[in-house]
Amino acid sequence: MLLLFFVIAITTVAHIRNQRKKEKQIESGFRFFIFGMMN
Repeated sequence: MLLLFFVIAITTVAHIRNQRKKEKQIESGFRFFIFGMMN
């Protein structure tokens, strides 16, 4: 049971890190867009 939780935790963290790489590109573009709207 504990091992299963450990495996799920590791795969979730790996998946989140994968998503972060894509999100950082989107986030920087989104921030640029927001700053453009503010000015």
